[in-house]
Amino acid sequence: MNTWLSLIVFATAACVTPGPNNTMLLSSGIRFGFRNSLPHVAGIIAGLCLLFLASGAGLGQLFQAMPAWRNTLEWIATAYILFLAYRLATASHFKLGTPQGESAWTFGRALLFQWVNPKVWIMAIGVFTTWCDTAPSPLLVLQITGIYCVVCLPCIALWVISGQAIRTWMENPRAFRGVHVGLAGVLLMGWFGV
Repeated sequence: MNTWLSLIVFATAACVTPGPNNTMLLSSGIRFGFRNSLPHVAGIIAGLCLLFLASGAGLGQLFQAMPAWRNTLEWIATAYILFLAYRLATASHFKLGTPQGESAWTFGRALLFQWVNPKVWIMAIGVFTTWCDTAPSPLLVLQITGIYCVVCLPCIALWVISGQAIRTWMENPRAFRGVHVGLAGVLLMGWFGV
């Protein structure tokens, strides 16, 4: 199989499967709709691009070489994933429209979250160790990052669109609670490898 085609397939599988970003985007689509979730989507793409560029430039190798830093990042990520799962499971029910007192994630918040998002770190470190025998050239880092960012956009947008599609069903408080508790469970299972 062509190397670039296999990278696109790998990127699609990594970006479309459940993880912290996709779980939160589904919830955002339910709670705030597609349009209000666009800054969240844009922040994810920007954060992913920056993290991939940094990883390709050597940050990923640095984390692999310094276990104390990697362990610290894992503890921070675990604490944040637990917090997000709690927030999802306890999200307040709402009538259609913007939930009172809450708003969709901002561009900046979504961008910063990528730096503690374990799935994005695994993708970034994994892709450069899998597709590069030695330290990648700047051009290769840009190509791999570009492919991931282009592939990621429709994959994550699909989760927001799915959330928006089931919004009216979510007016039922039991359905809303069930979906959000389920999303919290998926988030935890994905992080703890259950």
